[in-house]
Amino acid sequence: MARTAAPSAGSALVRRRAPRRQRRHRPQDLDALVVRTLDEHGRIHVLINNAGQGFYSPVADTDLDLYRRILEINLLAPLAAMQKVLPSMRRRGRGSIINVSSGASLGVSPTTGAYSSTKAALNQLTAVARAELAPEGITVSLIHPYLTESEFNKALLGGDPISAPAVAPQHSAEHVASSIMDLIRSGDEVTVLRPA
Repeated sequence: MARTAAPSAGSALVRRRAPRRQRRHRPQDLDALVVRTLDEHGRIHVLINNAGQGFYSPVADTDLDLYRRILEINLLAPLAAMQKVLPSMRRRGRGSIINVSSGASLGVSPTTGAYSSTKAALNQLTAVARAELAPEGITVSLIHPYLTESEFNKALLGGDPISAPAVAPQHSAEHVASSIMDLIRSGDEVTVLRPA
């Protein structure tokens, strides 16, 4: 069942522990992060795969090396992270994995082919993982933010940033975080954050 979330005023995110950030997919860093988390907390309850890299270019002009780089970040890194936390979740017989996709994967927009195709692949990977892991008590969910206030456009590998139209302003990072927390609690399959 898909959920649609509208922006809410005054949303707040309460954190019990500071989040761990992983900027770049390097297997040794991921191994160290999981080991450190298990050493400090004894278990992993939730994994949020929020890494993403943008690259905008017409399909005919897409640089294959840059495309491979965003495939690594947008698809392979989330898969690797899921594989690393699954042993801990399986031992406990429960857990929650949230993969952050993009509203760009739900439509067709010129110059977004490389980026949106990596997120569309993440959508399918998430759906399959949800079906495979549900019998083990592990919930795998997907959230589709559209444009979010962040550094994303400043870190593009190529192409021009896509700006939010005045009639559909960006969501705040706090709103997206609050929606992710709601998704963890509900265990819904998909949440789509429609533009305001």
